[in-house]
Amino acid sequence: AMGPPRGALDPTGKIAKQVMWLNKNVPLAMPINFPEVVEPLSGCDIPTAMSILKEVEGNAAHIQNPTAYIAQAAGRAAAALSGGMGGMGGGMGMPVDPTGKISRQVAWLNKNIPMAEPLSIADVVGPLSKLDITAAMKILKDVEASAASINFPTKYVLSAANRLMASGMVAGSVPPMAGVRRTWNNADQQPADTEASRQISKQIGRLNTSVPMVEKLSYSDVKEPLEAIPLETALKILKDLEASAGAIKSPTSYVLAAARRAVTGESIPAKRARTAGYGGGMGGGMGGGMGGGYSGGMGGGMGGG
Repeated sequence: AMGPPRGALDPTGKIAKQVMWLNKNVPLAMPINFPEVVEPLSGCDIPTAMSILKEVEGNAAHIQNPTAYIAQAAGRAAAALSGGMGGMGGGMGMPVDPTGKISRQVAWLNKNIPMAEPLSIADVVGPLSKLDITAAMKILKDVEASAASINFPTKYVLSAANRLMASGMVAGSVPPMAGVRRTWNNADQQPADTEASRQISKQIGRLNTSVPMVEKLSYSDVKEPLEAIPLETALKILKDLEASAGAIKSPTSYVLAAARRAVTGESIPAKRARTAGYGGGMGGGMGGGMGGGYSGGMGGGMGGG
């Protein structure tokens, strides 16, 4: 497949319209050369092509040669697409974004969510496609929820995708052990986790935007450790940070240390109680109380000192 046949270039006319609009309304370093970008862009699906043009709009000030930037990004996305589909030789290749959900969601985020910079569809579509689709969508949902506190959205998505790939959250073929572990995890944590992670990210976003700290909290670093402990303990750690914000040199290290202490203090009984189902409330309550007091006392001491 050497790219689309001549007649298939920009069949909807959307690419031409968007390129003209960019050339007219966005202060680009130099105008986009339409004949040079129409073919590579037509090799992607429409949401991907639009998303690449949206990136150019969002990063106009930093892109010296928009035409080359678009051609490269579209080339990368199309290569990910055709590489993934696998020709005769690589028939076993993993399809890239077979449902189209990933590129649609990235395009939607770039259009509707104020992020530090647009997400690069060409860079994230391949790695996200290798994940279980629910896991991929969850990463994009996290970006939406914590947009205010994520400085490099593309980098954030890539590292989150790599972490999940390493832990076996892969599309389709899941190794038997990971499969067992995963169903257990999902059954155990799913309902509580999504709500908890929403509250945690909201809290971090609020701290980063409205509390004067020495440096911003790194959401990607503290997200997992905070989600691994009971929600009330996690929120208590963030509250302690807010109370002593001025005195804490590295908010991220502070939160990581407090979360680590909470885990060593109580994670095992709380986890066991949660799996038991009926003991969940009790374990959670006890764990929360213990963790709260423990990390609060230590946190307060640290902050004060």
